[in-house]
Formats: sequence, structure tokens, C-alpha cells
Amino acid sequence: MGALFLILSVVFLHFAIVLFIGWYSWKASKPTPEDYFMGSRTFGTLALVVSLYATNMTAFYMIGIPGMAYHKGIGLYGYVAFGTAILTAGLYYLVGYRVWLLGKKKGFMTQPEFYGKRWDSQAVSVVFFILLLAFTIPYLCVSVIGGGLAIHLITKGAVSYEAGAVLIIAVVAVYVTAGE
Repeated sequence: MGALFLILSVVFLHFAIVLFIGWYSWKASKPTPEDYFMGSRTFGTLALVVSLYATNMTAFYMIGIPGMAYHKGIGLYGYVAFGTAILTAGLYYLVGYRVWLLGKKKGFMTQPEFYGKRWDSQAVSVVFFILLLAFTIPYLCVSVIGGGLAIHLITKGAVSYEAGAVLIIAVVAVYVTAGE
């Protein structure tokens, strides 16, 4: 019972720290869409890299890739490292910085807005938005599934998969809506 209490304490401490960081950031933010979506365009390189790293450390990376490597072999890590370290960094360097400068100059905050203005087409904006939804929603669902599964396994079944998933959704909902 002592080990379970320690595990649950660490899980809840983690969520408390995440929520505290979110609350602290909210207190320091301005109530503008640009501040909410773009961090007032003031992120330095380190903050950007850390935030991108945290964004990508989802169940897909933490559970899916090790599971796939178990079945396909250790070589999968080279493939993932190439995509993550080389391609992502290269795209951010070659494309991302220029898009950031243009977005800052013209006030763009979203990718659909950027591409719609780039080709002067509302249809392009709508199609890009639909594509983002089509690819983002399953990715978010995988994160909730992975989080629920991780909490269930870490607690050795004391917290059900469903309760773990609901806990993940609740923490994310509080974190995101507090920023509005």
C-alpha cells in the first residue's frame, strides 16, 4: 500500500506542478489572442525548442515508438531520430524562421490564416483548417489513450484506464481554459 501511495503522490504532484506553471504563466500573460496563441511572439530559441520538445513528447513518442522498436528492431530509433532531429530542425531553420518573420509583420497567428493569405483564398484557409483537424484530433486522442494507459499501469491497476484518461482530459481542460 505504501508504494501505491507514493506512486499516486508523484502522479498528483506532477499534475499540481503542471497546473501551477499554467497558473503562473496565465497571471503573467495579457488577455489577447496574440499572447494566448503566440506567446506575444517573444519566445527565445531555448523556450521554443523546449516547448516543441514538450509538444512532441506524447504517447506516440513515449509508448508507441518504443513499442514499435520492440517489434521492428532498434534501427527504428535511427529513423525517428533523423525525422525529429534533422528534418524538423532543418524545416524550422529553412522555413519556420521566415514564416515567423512574415507572421509577425502581417499579424498571422494560425497556419490556415497564413496559407489563405499567401494564396489569397478563403478556400485554402478552410481546407488547411480541416486538414489540421483531421490530423490533430487523432493525435490528441492517442495522447489521452496513452496517458490513461500509463496511469493505469503505473498505479498497477489502482486507477482504471478510464479514470486515468478522464484525469488527463480534466487537467488539460483546466490548463487550456485557464489561459483564455
